[in-house]
Amino acid sequence: MTSLSKLHRALRGAAFCLGTIALAASAASARQDGGTFVFCFEASPEGFDSARSLTLSSYNAVTDPLYDRLLGFAQDGVAVVPELAQSWEVAQDGRQFTFHLRPGVKWHQTDYFKPSRDLDADDVILSLDRLRRKDHPFNKAYGWSEYPYTRTYAANIIGLEKIDPLTVRITLEKPDAAFLANLAMPVSIIISAEYAGQLIRAGRLADINAKPIGTGPFRFRRYEKDAQIRYEAHPGYYQGRARFDRLIYAIVRDSATRLQKLRTGECHLSISPKPQEIAIVEADPRLKLMETTGISTGFLAFNTRKKPLDNADVRRALSLAINRKALFTSVFHGFAREAAGVLPPFMLGHDDKRKNIAHDPGKARALLEKAGIPPGFEIELWAMPIARSYNPDGRKFAEMIQADWAKIGIKAKIVTYEWGDYIRRAQAGEHQVISLGWSSDNGDPDNLLTPLLSCAVQEHSLSRWCHAGFEALLEKGRYEQDAKKRAAIYRELEGVLAAELPILPVSHGVFAQPMRREVEGFRVTPLGRTFLHGVSLAAPR
Repeated sequence: MTSLSKLHRALRGAAFCLGTIALAASAASARQDGGTFVFCFEASPEGFDSARSLTLSSYNAVTDPLYDRLLGFAQDGVAVVPELAQSWEVAQDGRQFTFHLRPGVKWHQTDYFKPSRDLDADDVILSLDRLRRKDHPFNKAYGWSEYPYTRTYAANIIGLEKIDPLTVRITLEKPDAAFLANLAMPVSIIISAEYAGQLIRAGRLADINAKPIGTGPFRFRRYEKDAQIRYEAHPGYYQGRARFDRLIYAIVRDSATRLQKLRTGECHLSISPKPQEIAIVEADPRLKLMETTGISTGFLAFNTRKKPLDNADVRRALSLAINRKALFTSVFHGFAREAAGVLPPFMLGHDDKRKNIAHDPGKARALLEKAGIPPGFEIELWAMPIARSYNPDGRKFAEMIQADWAKIGIKAKIVTYEWGDYIRRAQAGEHQVISLGWSSDNGDPDNLLTPLLSCAVQEHSLSRWCHAGFEALLEKGRYEQDAKKRAAIYRELEGVLAAELPILPVSHGVFAQPMRREVEGFRVTPLGRTFLHGVSLAAPR
């Protein structure tokens, strides 16, 4: 059975199996330590301070090699597991958390930083303090005014206390059902207070984004923009030294080129294949593929600050015009699931009974007429420049929507930029309609809805949308401790979104990871992360 037919069966059955699906057995031979591992990657990172990042590209290429957090996620799911904190206690009222740090955790040693001590409570306090305090020195270190979660989960932290060198107590203003999961997110990295102090004294705060220091399995060596990132194994890593000496992220934007490099052995691991490339991977005896159902949603976002997209009737008309059946046949090739709501299957609050918006060009034209939009009205539609599980071909996706909108009298101009520029311009609100998506950072429904649609992030959100009723429900869901009650709140939130349509959910993706057969120990995760500590290469036969 091919991987695609297995996927079709999995999507129909929809059992929450977050384990990886190995489609070919690894070569049976002894592992070989040392050497260089090359990962053919699709985009340059936003920077090297992961507390600022919002893209999966940065999480995979920067966060996971360089950094640790207090907590992490199990690699085959979203269960919270110990990381830098080896244990913790939660107060009965759900507002106080006491973390016991792992002793002996070593910081990276480089030519620009020589640590004098191991990880301690001061590092944790500084790392979380900069997330919550808008007046923190690092908040404006390199042109940013705040961090992505400053106004949400971090704003709820009202106390950071050092009990002893290896014990930290965190106090919240209100109970937060997702707080532990939030601490395991990529943005919740722990940085060195000693290194931060060195940068502050030298007046070089921006170096935190260019010359990173972490405790992760690899330490930074060099970055060549749009070409490669080079790391080397961190000899003092608390989980043990990596199995290879050097790690290279080769930045290759074109998926066909990535596949060719994989086939010729120029890289060991690749990312984001197009659906039509899967068969090539399966047919090549030198390669294998791993898949898992992802916790992600692809969507169109309407910038409600720009007329006529401030009108819900116009947003609905544009949504009704899209022929989803044709879109999924031509773009996704069955390699995704249609999205009727923002929350993906298996996530708390997902409603299997929710229906997609029907394809109804006649009704769309009537709504445009009602809104006073004349035939021939022009609009910009931004197309993703890279492939993602929730949108494997951004250009074709945009072209098909462009054709659908033409049938209701809307002239769409397709716009795209290099990935980093695309994200920066989108966060600045330059777009009208944009195709993008969100892969959950922690598996909790609040993590999809708050970063995308909360009033707290309105100035940076893709839709620039704020709805008082939605916001009240969002806060209620965040602090509700009972899972059944939380699920009901999120189903109600989905109803508000279906009525207002600040974003149009389109797809839920599947993560597919092609690699050389000699790669051993790799696991693809439902969060789309690529953890390379513990991965090795089989010795030549």
